[in-house]
Amino acid sequence: MYRYKGENSAFVKRLKLLMDENNTSIEELSVITGMSILECDKMLRGKDVTFDVLINLVLHYNVACDFILGLSVDRERKRCR
Repeated sequence: MYRYKGENSAFVKRLKLLMDENNTSIEELSVITGMSILECDKMLRGKDVTFDVLINLVLHYNVACDFILGLSVDRERKRCR
């Protein structure tokens, strides 16, 4: 079962992993997502994210949507034709 909410959600775990790997601070995350630092903090504690925020994260980190959502281990983002 996919857990999509809460601090232990696959999304939050993957986002924190990407942030660690890229040395992204919460301030930088705020710029990437267009959200306030407070909203980013809530997102990192499991609050729902909008489609626009998800797309910004996928594009910034150049990973597949399925990866950041925890639905796949494949990081590669496929291009639509």
